[in-house]
Amino acid sequence: MKNKTKIIILLIVISIISIAIISKNFEENKEDTASIIHIPVSESPRVYNPIIGNKEIDKDKTSLLDKDVSKEFETIDVSEEAIANWDTCRNEEYGYEFKYPSGWYMYKVFIGTESGYHKKISTCGGSFITLSQKTIISPGQTPPTIGVRFLTNRWTGSLQEYLQTQTFNNKLNPIINWEEYNIDEAKIIQYNSQYSLERILFSYKGNIFNLSVDTQDRENQSEFLNAVISTLKFID
Repeated sequence: MKNKTKIIILLIVISIISIAIISKNFEENKEDTASIIHIPVSESPRVYNPIIGNKEIDKDKTSLLDKDVSKEFETIDVSEEAIANWDTCRNEEYGYEFKYPSGWYMYKVFIGTESGYHKKISTCGGSFITLSQKTIISPGQTPPTIGVRFLTNRWTGSLQEYLQTQTFNNKLNPIINWEEYNIDEAKIIQYNSQYSLERILFSYKGNIFNLSVDTQDRENQSEFLNAVISTLKFID
């Protein structure tokens, strides 16, 4: 009986010693692991832009240190002299025309099964047209651009009601202001939404269109749009 008690006590002591050794090894391994995965945090602040991504910035000047990503956009000349020399996009199929800067390239945009596909054209026509200063254009368009898209000929309400009830006026990108006026027999609404560029809806003989421009120069944006609108005419 005494021997059995001694054996039990010995086993308990051995268990205690084993637990102590295992705990010590675990703490040592934990310290080693922490030293391996430790990553020093950069003191330089970072900025995120959806176009250029993350870049370190100068804390004093708050400008991007990587100067290769900073891009200056050419201001489009919208003087009367410049506009007088612009080319004309005359879409006889849909009954409108407008002027655009000379030398720009014209593309027909395919929607539906070929959504986003741009085909270079020499004559203005089609339901969705993009004009670009650049020869290569991406599905999301490559600024500076002008885009005109036919939307519908089945709307029976007012143009303002169309603006308010269609996808233009959604909760994620609400319209914040608009102005309504006429050009000849056409009705025009020029509007801004919270996260989108200024653009117009225009309606002529039951057809509703969307016209937008993109210069990526916010100071030049409205001037360019107004210059294009000033040349908008309708074909009988």
